[in-house]
Amino acid sequence: MNDINDRQRARQRVAELLPRALEAALASYEKFLNEDPENSKDLKEHHAALKICASHIAYLLKMMPPEKPDDQNPELETALAEAEKEIQSHEPLRY
Repeated sequence: MNDINDRQRARQRVAELLPRALEAALASYEKFLNEDPENSKDLKEHHAALKICASHIAYLLKMMPPEKPDDQNPELETALAEAEKEIQSHEPLRY
């Protein structure tokens, strides 16, 4: 029984944290998006960082519980699919 209660408490903590984490990730992405890289190397690094931010945001959105467990959220599914398509359209960086 204790293990189940621990998992329920952990899920509750995650559910409470996710909106703040998503807001922080979006604010960081927006701030970084407005920066202008100075050269092509910076542009490549900037692009890679934005891609990482976008995938982090998409991951956070996937972890968000639905407003009602039985409801499907087509708007969220569409946004996630578009974000995933955008992430996949970029070539991976080679180091």
